[in-house]
Amino acid sequence: MKRWLAVFLAASLAIAAIAFVAFPRKVQVTSGTRYVCTYGESLGSDVHTLEVPQGDAGKYTIATKTITCARHRQAEQLYLKAQQEIQSGDLKSALKDLKAVVALDAAFRQAPSQISLINGGKKPKADTGAPQPSADTTKTSGGGGDIPSTSPAMDTYRNLLPDRLPGFTAEALNAEPLTLGRDYVPSNAGRYDQLVIMVQQCGSVARSQATVKGQLKSAYPEGKNVTVSGLAGWFGTNGTGFAALSLVKGEIVITFELHATGAKPASLESDLRSIAEGVLR
Repeated sequence: MKRWLAVFLAASLAIAAIAFVAFPRKVQVTSGTRYVCTYGESLGSDVHTLEVPQGDAGKYTIATKTITCARHRQAEQLYLKAQQEIQSGDLKSALKDLKAVVALDAAFRQAPSQISLINGGKKPKADTGAPQPSADTTKTSGGGGDIPSTSPAMDTYRNLLPDRLPGFTAEALNAEPLTLGRDYVPSNAGRYDQLVIMVQQCGSVARSQATVKGQLKSAYPEGKNVTVSGLAGWFGTNGTGFAALSLVKGEIVITFELHATGAKPASLESDLRSIAEGVLR
């Protein structure tokens, strides 16, 4: 009886060893990328949990990618323009651009204090240390792997930035976690020399509407409410040769921007409508 028990135990241990080798213990790991704006705001993540063999756990990591979101890129550009206007003494234009900056970010650098000084009849000192558009950086903790240039959710909207657009040559796609953008060069020189199409993921219809109202109307203040292909939006110009058409399509905002050459930017509304209708068809 004892001998039979010893044989049974030995066989059981052998089976357990084989099972351990054939079916190694699995553990849960997290992997993906967190996205953070240069100015500190969280832009979401594609971090997810996986069940993997214990020996492979070290291959998975969470990366943090720091980028400048589309909203803060606009703020940087407007802020730099305002500083140049302050230096030249054009305080009226500077005030207009600074107001557009705080509409994008209420605490952006020295914009609030400069607005107060101008409104008080004083000339502020130009912020000569204002940064150029920020470079993206990536910091990784843990293992390795490629860090995606955009969140998977944005792949759905790539068709809104077509590789082929009649009358234009498409340049490289610019992908960020919640934004896709693409420059297009006109095939023939005419009333405009550049087209940009940008898609922003806002998360809901209400946020899309707020983005148009709070950001794009501020960036292109001279304009009107419009409807194109059944989508409500805004057509406006910014006084520096640019005209833009921004439309709300569910949780996203699609913006079409043209840069005028000799023509007045406001005259490009029909061109933008035609381009938008072709893309949205």
